[in-house]
Amino acid sequence: MSVSSPHSEAVWRLLRANSKTLGFFPRGAFNQYRERGGILVALLEETCVGFVTFRPVRNTIKVVHLCVDEAYRNRGIARRLIEELSRRTKCYAGIGLKCRADYGLDGFWSRLGFSRRSTGSGRGRKRMPVGFWWLDHGHPTLFDDLPLPAIKAALDANIVLDLVEARSEESRALLEDWLDDVEYYYTDWLFHDLRTESRDELERHLIELDKLRPLDVDHPKAEAVFTELHEQFGRPSQNNWIRDLRQLASAVAGGCSFFITRDTQLLNKASEVRERFGLSVVRPSDFIIEVDELQDKSKYRSERFGGTALVVRRVGKGEADSLARVFVCKGDSKGALERRLHPYLARPKECEVLTVSTPAGNDLNGLVIYSRTQSDRLDIPVIRTLPGREFYALAVRMLSGALERAAGEGRFVVTVAETHVSADVLQALTDLRFNYQDRVWFRYTLPCAAVAAEVAALLRERARHFPRHAELCEELADRVQVAASVGDSLALVELEKTLWPLKILDAPIRTFIVPIKPIWAAQLFEERMAQETLFGADMELMLRFENVYYRRKRPATIQAPGRILWYVSKDRRYAGTMGLRACSYVDRVEMGSADRCYDKFSHLGVFTRQDVRALSDGEPVMAIKFSHTELFPHLVPREAVQATVHEDRGTVPPLRSPLRISENAFARLYWFGKHGTLEGCPFEGTSPGHSPQIH
Repeated sequence: MSVSSPHSEAVWRLLRANSKTLGFFPRGAFNQYRERGGILVALLEETCVGFVTFRPVRNTIKVVHLCVDEAYRNRGIARRLIEELSRRTKCYAGIGLKCRADYGLDGFWSRLGFSRRSTGSGRGRKRMPVGFWWLDHGHPTLFDDLPLPAIKAALDANIVLDLVEARSEESRALLEDWLDDVEYYYTDWLFHDLRTESRDELERHLIELDKLRPLDVDHPKAEAVFTELHEQFGRPSQNNWIRDLRQLASAVAGGCSFFITRDTQLLNKASEVRERFGLSVVRPSDFIIEVDELQDKSKYRSERFGGTALVVRRVGKGEADSLARVFVCKGDSKGALERRLHPYLARPKECEVLTVSTPAGNDLNGLVIYSRTQSDRLDIPVIRTLPGREFYALAVRMLSGALERAAGEGRFVVTVAETHVSADVLQALTDLRFNYQDRVWFRYTLPCAAVAAEVAALLRERARHFPRHAELCEELADRVQVAASVGDSLALVELEKTLWPLKILDAPIRTFIVPIKPIWAAQLFEERMAQETLFGADMELMLRFENVYYRRKRPATIQAPGRILWYVSKDRRYAGTMGLRACSYVDRVEMGSADRCYDKFSHLGVFTRQDVRALSDGEPVMAIKFSHTELFPHLVPREAVQATVHEDRGTVPPLRSPLRISENAFARLYWFGKHGTLEGCPFEGTSPGHSPQIH
């Protein structure tokens, strides 16, 4: 289910109607699952009769909810949902879920193909038995078995009391079984704060709350952190506040990532605590939502090369042995990898064997092969990141580099036939919308700028030319026609991303010209400008397919989803300014204080907290999350932009703030950026001209 699905509210109502068994699920978390495609819906004559929510966790798929409307049960709907989920996620090792044993569903899960792997105690005072069920996809040796670190969260006294007395639905939601990758802790200062009960009685209650355990604290460090907190926030006359600071200090010294509280005074200090100590102070409901967001943030947690120039180098003769030694992984052997490399090294005109390393060249991070043995395909037989390291961003960039190459060379299909896929490469394949079939990942590139009817016709032509892909190409053609006929802008954005760098010129997609300073363009997406700066002179690899850009909240013009045309403003230190340089998609827009927005997107972008605070000058900011950036081979100069805007709007506003433009104006500006001229553009004037060219 996408963000444009008309069935969102029906799914939400079904989820809430069954919350007694499904558990508490915040609306924010539901929206995030929907935005990421983590909900499958079963329809019967356009009526929502069931759904499954899921998310990828390293090399597995985790089912969070499976629900069928009571009026439609015993019709095989649950089976159809699981079968479809399995079909779509076949590249993962399998599907796992947890279910309370007292629900009496053992036979049900077995009939769906699951087998029980283990049984443990659930959360909450009753500690009901919970079974872990697994549906295997039949390739257990294909993936590296990398455990996902648990999330450590310390609970404030008010939250512990909520759990002990079962008095708050928001707090009790922390004990839902689907949050099984979280470990909860209480500090010893809890007993100073809750003086209404004896310590023995309180400890007995805590033992009853499974998964809530005492925090092992580095006491000298806790004392040092408390001293710093007290100097910054302390009010010696208030004993409750001192105990709160003691609990915060213990959470920091105990290695927790979160401190969960409902205390307004503590929440008001959240940004300062996070900036200084890396501890997130959050409400229970916000924590539940952020657990899901952590999945994105965790992709970048070990990106030690972030902001460092990397070098892409073509492998020379005699290097196969040393490369095989570095990039051999679990389930493979050095000799087997070396034998795989030799045939591609022997065909330098058809194949690029590339390494990614630090500028010194002695710290290899990535290995990828781009093979062009077939005229209409770009194949990746080998893609490796350094074993035992987490290089999600690097995996994304090596794969998106293949998409860029394929698009530039007019190749329709990109395939990945790597037989030993790491968890980071697998996550990158999923995020970049690769499909999986017969042990090969694939996706399409359509370097086309045309109206919807021409795009659909081109996809049908591709269906005839690629028999193995005919069904999917025909389906995509149908989706283009249907979305265009009803003006479904959300669906059209998704189609453009799926077939990137496709642009459907008559699609009613919101498009904005956004000014950006050259210094930020150089660091966020513009490699050519980065090469003109002192610190980016040898940067040949931009690491992220998605990024974030901050600006003042006013004017609040930009909305998601949509497109951005980046206008690089004037700066004499850079060449090629005062014009449009690139096109991206707006995936998300957040507004709020500088600290709130930075905390949400600190894992993305090149901005520091100080940068965001400086541009805000105390005012709210706008954080623009964008992706799928396409650099223009030709600068669209200011004069051409102004002329197009004037024709579009009748006036020419200064290009200092975001400016929304029409589909016609976007078509002309995009065409100019791709070709350096408007010749052949289907929207040369205010109305469409002749049929568009496909390029």
